[in-house]
Amino acid sequence: MGDAPGMARRHLLAQGTRLLTMGSLGALFASLGLPAPAAGQDWATQSRVRHQGGHGTVKSMEGAASAAGRALAVGGRVNSGEEIRVAPGSLLILSLLDNTIMRINAGTVVTLEIGKNRMGLFRLLVGSLLTVMPKGNRYLAMLPTAVIGIKGTVFFQQIFHPGERVAQDETFSRVTLPEGIQEYFCLCTGLADYMTPRADALLFSDRSEYHNSYYIDPRAPNPMVKAPQLNHTDDQIRDLIQRQVGEKHNTGFLDAYTGGGEVDP
Repeated sequence: MGDAPGMARRHLLAQGTRLLTMGSLGALFASLGLPAPAAGQDWATQSRVRHQGGHGTVKSMEGAASAAGRALAVGGRVNSGEEIRVAPGSLLILSLLDNTIMRINAGTVVTLEIGKNRMGLFRLLVGSLLTVMPKGNRYLAMLPTAVIGIKGTVFFQQIFHPGERVAQDETFSRVTLPEGIQEYFCLCTGLADYMTPRADALLFSDRSEYHNSYYIDPRAPNPMVKAPQLNHTDDQIRDLIQRQVGEKHNTGFLDAYTGGGEVDP
């Protein structure tokens, strides 16, 4: 009659593999402090979890910035859940425990909800930030019109200030924003899932070798509309990589487009 116990074990293993592939165990991975496999990342669960216990350290600062209302200085700490405000004409470089590093630009207001498990949320209210993160980290960029699940590894996001209608492309030329556009996102390299604002429906998945950029149009069925590279540069990315405390991100994706090297998101 065959090996019934063995068949049962194989059936359970097959069911477990199927569930992992479907992402049904995303909450279990989160409870264990591990990112779910990329193919089965449970973004909806991650968007509702209260991420805490992580923190960032100010690596560099020009001008003035605050966290939860207290002034920041180099070496200062930003705790998970604290609102960061960067003053006009200022700049903040923040390093997280998991070797993620970010450039938070002038006039930005953002809250970072980060845990110790290489997962968390970036709630951008206004302004812009450029982020370099190690492979294996899983972050959600929470924007008004779309939620972007970042599976790797360099990205830029911006919510333009009211009345702000001009940006700068990679050649430093002026670009007038399309009418009705207030949000922008660039997957500089790596993988991402683009979702509806509650992270409950997938719009599409994206793989970028070099600056897949989008306006986010709230009037469109698919709000992600192709756009030029705006308000962030390859030199800024290289600078962030050099500031990483641990293992440096591979610069091959930049080198491949500026003279040699292999793409490695």
